[in-house]
Amino acid sequence: MTKLGFRQIASEYSHIDFTINYENSNNESISKVLTQHNPDILVINLDTIPYKIVSLIINYNTKNLKKIKTILVSNFISKQVFESFYTKGILGFLYLNSKKIEIISCIKKVCEKKIYISNEFREKINQYKDDHYFIKSSFKTLTPKEIQVIKFIILGKTSSEIGEILHNSKRTIETHRQHIAEKFDIMGQGRLSLFLIEYKSLITALLNEQIEISGYS
Repeated sequence: MTKLGFRQIASEYSHIDFTINYENSNNESISKVLTQHNPDILVINLDTIPYKIVSLIINYNTKNLKKIKTILVSNFISKQVFESFYTKGILGFLYLNSKKIEIISCIKKVCEKKIYISNEFREKINQYKDDHYFIKSSFKTLTPKEIQVIKFIILGKTSSEIGEILHNSKRTIETHRQHIAEKFDIMGQGRLSLFLIEYKSLITALLNEQIEISGYS
């Protein structure tokens, strides 16, 4: 079992086991626990810790403790979970019942800032990862106004409605849509809405990350 494997490894290296009170968890309590123990590697079992708490921990690490490497352990990694956490810089996705040698390989890869995905997840996750790399790199090329336009498109607003909200003409918004489509390699801005619907969870995660970093809303 992975838990036993980590214990075997931990017996050879310095380590600390700690728990967080799930019912009363918030940024302040998570901050207190993490800064007190200050681990180099954080291993989180997605099967036993509530998704909301995992998100709080990872969001805090992403903004404040970038040096902490995080490995997520589970029996199953869904597309939504992978997209949500991979966009926040998580590199380790480890199968729950991995053997000791695989756990060690995962830790080494993550410490080298390389992605590690257990074979049990690899085939399915690689389908997500290829799209993710392209979309995330394309997202970084968007202007602040184009990001605003995307946010309103996802909310179902038309070009005319977006223009009224942003105090621009419909033609200006359609020009923004065309530029966005080109950056995402979409043939024609008319297909942009379909693209954003298909990758809504990933795009939304990137929008939320942008808001956290810049304070933009």
